Amino acid sequence: MCFILQQIAAAITGGCTMFALGGEITSKHAKKSADTTYFGVALMLGYLGFDGFTSTFQDKLFKGYKMETYNQ
Repeated sequence: MCFILQQIAAAITGGCTMFALGGEITSKHAKKSADTTYFGVALMLGYLGFDGFTSTFQDKLFKGYKMETYNQ
């Protein structure tokens, strides 16, 4: 089950990366540089990193202090 979830997460991340880096997605009035694309990719990677840290940290807290998910 865990392997399937990892494959789904990898597919979603790959799809977002291909969308962000794979073509012209700016309007006529936007900046004519790739700065916005790199900034967007950096934000996406930061979000994924913090999201992964949050769930891992919550699991560690729940197991370490023997808490239930409803007792937050």
